[in-house]
Amino acid sequence: YIYYGLTFLGGLFVGSFLNLVADRLINGGSIVFDRSKCDFCNKELSWKNLFPIFSYLFQKGKCAYCKAKLSIYYPLSEIMTGALFVVAAYITQVFGNTGQGVYPLIGFIFVSIIFSFFVIIFMTDAKHRLIPTKVVYFGIIFTLLFLVLNFGISMYIFRLNLLADEFGKYLYESG
Repeated sequence: YIYYGLTFLGGLFVGSFLNLVADRLINGGSIVFDRSKCDFCNKELSWKNLFPIFSYLFQKGKCAYCKAKLSIYYPLSEIMTGALFVVAAYITQVFGNTGQGVYPLIGFIFVSIIFSFFVIIFMTDAKHRLIPTKVVYFGIIFTLLFLVLNFGISMYIFRLNLLADEFGKYLYESG
């Protein structure tokens, strides 16, 4: 269960970032280069103010500088993403099935990214009643590229396994 706990913790940090993405897609600003600021006083937040869930709890849901009430969406996005990452780890069996090589890890990464798209869409819809088409299109393109790449790799591995067997070689060479 320690791995699921660490996955949840990682999801909290990713959820904090996804909340930032959801806000900046609508309000503008750089997703990578701009610092996080209070929505009310525009004061730059320090690292202590950005620690998922704990900062919200220790500051009693208020800005550390102007004491304005913070939105419940901040801890909600973090908890939701942490929980979805645990679900992704569970359904892909990334921690349980060691005999399948790297496939569960690839599946976990794929499902986590898809869940992240859903979190961004959910947060922008909940806060601004908008669904950003950029995120939807990027999610569709990402999924299609992943599926095509996954199919190609699977066919290549299938061919290698087929050629590793005498009867498989015969079938392959005979067409």
